[in-house]
Amino acid sequence: MVPQVSVIIPTMNRARLLSRAVDSVLSQTYTDFELIIIDGHSTDETRKVVQEYNDPRIRFYLQEIPKNGAQATNEGINRALGKYIAFLDDDDEWHPTKLEKQTGLLDTLPEDYGMVYCWMDYYNNDGEMVNSKRPVLKGNIYKEILVEDRLSGTPTFLVRKSLIDKIGGFDTALIFYDDVEFARRVAKYSGIDFVPETLVNVYVDHGSVRQSDLKELSAPSLVYLYGKYKDDIDKEPYLKAQYLTKCAYAYSVNKDFGSFVKYSLRAVIAYPFTIGKYKTLFKGFTSFFR
Repeated sequence: MVPQVSVIIPTMNRARLLSRAVDSVLSQTYTDFELIIIDGHSTDETRKVVQEYNDPRIRFYLQEIPKNGAQATNEGINRALGKYIAFLDDDDEWHPTKLEKQTGLLDTLPEDYGMVYCWMDYYNNDGEMVNSKRPVLKGNIYKEILVEDRLSGTPTFLVRKSLIDKIGGFDTALIFYDDVEFARRVAKYSGIDFVPETLVNVYVDHGSVRQSDLKELSAPSLVYLYGKYKDDIDKEPYLKAQYLTKCAYAYSVNKDFGSFVKYSLRAVIAYPFTIGKYKTLFKGFTSFFR
């Protein structure tokens, strides 16, 4: 039988973390799913960890050539059979009712609603909650997320496969912000809703590099995204200034003074009338002298 949901876990050299993610999928109260694990040619015992599971819903694929996370996720999408697609990072976990509650909601929504998300909490290595994401945006929210990342992360998403076939998968040019860009594209072409409940645990400080730790990629990724969405961002000078301010501040983190000045000036010229922008730019400027 064709499963209703395809769950995709990209992984690489995370054997010691992977079981928690897989266990959380196999423990779902909603059972009509397949679990696609895309291994980016791991050199640890990842394959052995997966082989220890005796569950026909698991499909394991080894990439002969390691690729980035977006490419691995897209390979999973291309192999998916389900009506809905869900994503999980190999170092995170779902609550048991995650798929049940999200499929229940998406099943009731009209076809022009392409995705539902939920809330997520962040935990450190000691099991202490250190942060949370609990957005409440729904409907046609493209403008609301055009500049700011205001949704939960990819592990909270449940997306119609038909929509992904229409708009494409994750942008493989991005390592940083590929999840933000994907959500933005979903919002451009469909409505979005959410389950107002924490159904995902995200783990940080576990000794392995997380994609979101690559802060040096923030600035070039923001500039790339600006080029991709420039026509929509530039329609409103306030949004344009807000976005260019983000670019400038990201370059201050990279200690790239020339690019910081360039994007600061562009932000001021685009819309000079907001105090918050100047506070951010001043903070970025002073960082060069610390």
